[in-house]
Order: sequence, then C-alpha cells, then structure tokens
Amino acid sequence: MNNKERVRPDLSGKPVWFPLAAVVMISLLLVGCDVLTCDETAQRSASAASEGISTVRIISEAGDLDVQGQPNLTEVDAEGTACASNTSDLDDIQFEVSTSGSEMVIEARTSGGNTQFDVMVTVPDSVVVEIEDGSGDVDVGDVAGVRITDGSGDVDVAGVSGDVVVGDDGSGDLDLSDVAGTVDIGVDGSGNITVADVAGDVRIGSDGSGSIRVTNVEGDFEVGDDGSGDISHSGVGGTVDIPNN
Repeated sequence: MNNKERVRPDLSGKPVWFPLAAVVMISLLLVGCDVLTCDETAQRSASAASEGISTVRIISEAGDLDVQGQPNLTEVDAEGTACASNTSDLDDIQFEVSTSGSEMVIEARTSGGNTQFDVMVTVPDSVVVEIEDGSGDVDVGDVAGVRITDGSGDVDVAGVSGDVVVGDDGSGDLDLSDVAGTVDIGVDGSGNITVADVAGDVRIGSDGSGSIRVTNVEGDFEVGDDGSGDISHSGVGGTVDIPNN
C-alpha cells in the first residue's frame, strides 16, 4: 500500500500554551520539598459484584495504580497499601465503592498532604476502564477499552480490545500498545509518547515536549501541534499528517 504523508509547515511564530502542564508544575512548587515518609502503613481491600457492569471508573488521588482484566470474573476486586506519616491520616485512606446502572465507581481516597495509596484493581476483561489519576504511575492491561485523565506519572496500557483515549496527560511517559481500536491522545504536557500495534487510527492533539514514536498502525497517524521533541513513525498503513518542526 502506498502511504500518503503530508507534513505541515512550522507555525513557530505563535506562542504555544500548555495549561495542564503549567498547573502540574505550579502544584509541585506549592507542595515544596516535602518527602513522603511511610511511618504508618495498612492494607486495604474492597470488592463488588460485576454482574451488569460495563464500565469501571477508578479515581486515584496519589499513588501507583495497576488495573488488570481477567476472563470470567464475577466481581471487581481492589487491594491497596495505604501509607501515611501518622495514624490519623492513615485512617482516612480508604476505598469507596458505588454503582449506578452499568457503571461502578472505585475511589481510592487519601487525606491529602503526606499520604499515598498504591492500588491494584482486578476487573472482568469485558469492561471499559475509566481512570482519573492525580499522581503516580498507571498500568492497565487486558480490558475492553480505556479512558484516562492523568496528572503526573508514567502510563502504560497494553492489550485493549477496543479504543484508548487519553484526555489530558500532565507529565510522564505514555506507552500504548496492542490496541484493537483507535488511540486518541488529547493533550500531553511532557514526556515521551510510544504507540505500537494499533488496528485503527492514532491521533495526538497537542504534545508539549518529548519524543513521539509510532509503529505498526493499520490506520492513519495524525499529530496536531508538537512543541518540542522529534516525531518518528514506521509501518503506518494509512495517511500520515504531522507538523514540520
């Protein structure tokens, strides 16, 4: 197949703004140089029946998040390690699970400040996972679809039978692979983007800084705006439309 590549001219004469990245940087400055100390730790767990559930939404404020799909599950299980500098804050770190129609919501609550909640959630591989993540790494695998909003930390997604949508990503690397649908990245503040083995299109709206590497995409590949960092691609079956920096 003959690919068509259209490289758009550099529009560097206009300023480029990255609101989410700026918010993340300001937040880090406000926090200062506090270092998390796990003087107190505790294990937390929660589970709920998954019958009739097609979407699992996970809200993670601070800490690493690991979400994995498994076949033939009849419930959603959440386990986590709570970490705080004192027992009062530790007691506030809990799971809160609710359902509304076909959606289940799992909130990994922290008390803010010097606390962290590392969480692993196991879901049926037939559900779509929606993630709202504040800080910490995110790892997702073997689910029907993924939608992510991420403040900071690396994001690794693999083995998705549907679409992957990253609405906003503040900072950290994005690694997305083995996707049967499309990949749509709205705004990426900073960090490298790696996308591989996608059956549909790959669209990146705006990238602040960091390299973009795309390989083995059966559909089109498009980048809207790119602040800094090189763009490379190979094995794209459709049209390539990228800016010329």
